[in-house]
Amino acid sequence: MYYSTEKILLLILGLFLAGAATIAVTGFRNTSSTSVSELWRLYNTEWLIVAGVIIPAYLGGIYFLLAVLVFNFRSHIEIAHIHMKKVTSTWVLISLILSTCILYIFSISENQLPLVIWIQLATVGIYLLILAILFICKLKQYIYSLFLTSLVILSLSGLLFINNMENGLLLIIFLFVISETNDAFALVFGKIIGKRKVLSTISPHKTVEGLIFGILFSASAGFLYNYFILGYPLPVIVPVVILVITSAIAGDIVFSAYKRCHKIKDFKAVINGQGGVLDIYDSLLVASLVFYTTLVCMHGFEWLIDNSTIIHLD
Repeated sequence: MYYSTEKILLLILGLFLAGAATIAVTGFRNTSSTSVSELWRLYNTEWLIVAGVIIPAYLGGIYFLLAVLVFNFRSHIEIAHIHMKKVTSTWVLISLILSTCILYIFSISENQLPLVIWIQLATVGIYLLILAILFICKLKQYIYSLFLTSLVILSLSGLLFINNMENGLLLIIFLFVISETNDAFALVFGKIIGKRKVLSTISPHKTVEGLIFGILFSASAGFLYNYFILGYPLPVIVPVVILVITSAIAGDIVFSAYKRCHKIKDFKAVINGQGGVLDIYDSLLVASLVFYTTLVCMHGFEWLIDNSTIIHLD
């Protein structure tokens, strides 16, 4: 439909304007200038996510594959750094080469669901085999990094397959809208009215108030996006939105817990003050894996496509 692209851009722009307005209001309250500056830095980071995910997904094909491979390479650097290993070390190189091959295979599998499922099962099998080898060789220091690396690979492969779908870009934007709205508004309202801490040992800045408003805004954004763009019936979209929000929150918690276990605040910084790509994309990574799995389980992608009224981009 002619206005489909315009609707998407307006919705994303509206979310960015709402975020900017909320941060501006924060500046008029009794909030330290440091906190407000931090919020603006995080706000600017959201534009990086648009440039790093949405634009390559829009271009598709080799462009999205290159973006995913760059992300994979950078994530290996950050994971190796946290474990005080060089990227040129044997195990890191093996993981990097293996994951690159897996992601390439996913990129050329298009939307052949049976083939993709077999590739995914083979991927899990390979990583379980590597895990067994690590146990046998008593290389326990690599087990934690294997967990995080495999999570990243499975998430990226899910994004590749979703992007290969008809209307895959619309579904990736759907993921972006929900996960990033949740992150942004949870942080903003946590700064404005947050008083009661939650999971303070894992994420010291997370509050109950921020969590509630993050869920409310992200759910609203998800339902609005579905109403104007996707058009899935309520019995389908409600559990999907709940799953994406829950997994986005879980992603933030999982990556935060991983950092706390290794006694660091952030991964190796790609942007000063914002940490690495695994800090920036933590919620989106886990949400993409859960969303991809949900699509596979819901009677296959063919069922979803045939029973939706997704608007095609011109």
